Amino acid sequence: MKAWLRMLNSQRPLALTLLRAVMGVLLGYQGQLMVLKQGFAIELFRSHYGMPLPELVGPVVSVLALVGGFALFVGLFTRIFAVLYAIEFFVLTLWAVSMPGMPELGQNFILLAAAVVLATHGAGAFALDRPGQRWEP
Repeated sequence: MKAWLRMLNSQRPLALTLLRAVMGVLLGYQGQLMVLKQGFAIELFRSHYGMPLPELVGPVVSVLALVGGFALFVGLFTRIFAVLYAIEFFVLTLWAVSMPGMPELGQNFILLAAAVVLATHGAGAFALDRPGQRWEP
């Protein structure tokens, strides 16, 4: 059992890399859709979430998703973007929970948890944050 746990622990850098890459692809794809479909994010925050200032929140979230998703995928400024995403998904989740007829929150909770893990544990292996260096806790 201890050997199995040691083996799992030794795979932490690769697990963080996988988490970072998947989160980067998901957010980058969503950001690309929101940027290319001008007004989509604004309407999403206005009608679906009922947030104030959707004309400000929509473009900011769109650009953050596009730029941050790419940066996460390659492992650049991972902890900074992870903290920004943790804040974003925390606020979005709190806002959605307060809405009547609460929308589906599963994806928000998963992305919030992933952002917290990346913010606290770093980029993992194969990241531009630490080229040529193995990740160490």
